[in-house]
Amino acid sequence: MTAEPLAKRTGLELEIEPLLEERNFGDLRGTPYSQLPDGHPFGPDLQPPHGENWQAFHARVKQAFELIVERSKTTQGNLVVFTHGLVLSSIVELLVPCAAGLHAPGSFDNTSITLLDASAPYTVRLVNDVAHLPSGHDPATAGTV
Repeated sequence: MTAEPLAKRTGLELEIEPLLEERNFGDLRGTPYSQLPDGHPFGPDLQPPHGENWQAFHARVKQAFELIVERSKTTQGNLVVFTHGLVLSSIVELLVPCAAGLHAPGSFDNTSITLLDASAPYTVRLVNDVAHLPSGHDPATAGTV
């Protein structure tokens, strides 16, 4: 849904890639944070019943990033990727270093922009930027898994 306005404006077709989906929280999906251990679903030891553990999630995100790299080699112009906050966190914290003075935020805001170099060695040049949003807009998450 977030990508649809850009697709309409540019006339480009959207491609849905399951590797870029948010972490699978299994049976915890839809649970308010207040009802989770430690008040959020991001604890290192949280194993959601019928969901992904952190190791499986990070392995999937690594595959997704490898696919993005391959796709960028055959794309004319910029490659725009829409994904989820935990996917971005995994990329920025584990796969692509931030430029000097930047660091991964505790969480990524909805509709924020993060820019990576178009070619290797990849570096994050802009992280969790919300300057494009109207003043007073609250990009916070809804607070459920």
